[in-house]
Amino acid sequence: MKSFISLEEALEILNNHVNNLEREEVNLLDGLSKIIAEDIYSKIDNPPFHKSAMDGYALIAGDLQKLKVIGKVYAGEVYSGTVTEGTAVKIMTGAPIPKGADAVIKQEDVTIDNDYIVLKRPVKKSENICKKGEDIAKGSLLIKKGKKLNYADIGILASSGIRKIKVYKKPVVAFMSTGDEVIDIDYDLNEGKIYNSNKYTILSRIEELGYKVKDIKHIKDDFDKIGKYIEKFLKKSI
Repeated sequence: MKSFISLEEALEILNNHVNNLEREEVNLLDGLSKIIAEDIYSKIDNPPFHKSAMDGYALIAGDLQKLKVIGKVYAGEVYSGTVTEGTAVKIMTGAPIPKGADAVIKQEDVTIDNDYIVLKRPVKKSENICKKGEDIAKGSLLIKKGKKLNYADIGILASSGIRKIKVYKKPVVAFMSTGDEVIDIDYDLNEGKIYNSNKYTILSRIEELGYKVKDIKHIKDDFDKIGKYIEKFLKKSI
């Protein structure tokens, strides 16, 4: 029997004997720091409509230099009319592009003349417009299976209206430290002993990775006792 194995051998043994984790469906926020169990695709185009990238005026590119302002539209609203030749609609950043318009000119690039605007420069088609699906197209891959979800992933999924996701259940962790020479920080340091700093380093790292430890135990250098506690931990962790 080997008295010592390398880290690589230990990892190989673990990988060969650990069963696949079960899946569970959770609310989106509860998926933070968990491993996604399936590929997730966008349910919608993002943005879901053509929208203005600037505060300005929606108009027809190449139209007249002087245009009549026939209305206005704010973010969250929809303009019910139609932009036609010689007209424009005042528009705020994020608002849907009105029907008929195919460009937006920044408000700094016009002068106001009563109910009209005068363009200071020509406007190109699609200028200052965020196209439907420009950021994320419907059906595109959002998150690949096996990724540990972070705050940015949660935001991306929320932008597609995804409320529930399937993730792998977190493994149950049991921790055991060994050694006759180590003592816990709860006790005074006796001669010949050292504080069990490795215990706190490893437990902190496990917590940092997002896992909870179910059992914690320290065993002295006794082969039989170590084996018994490993068996006990295995039964609890199933």
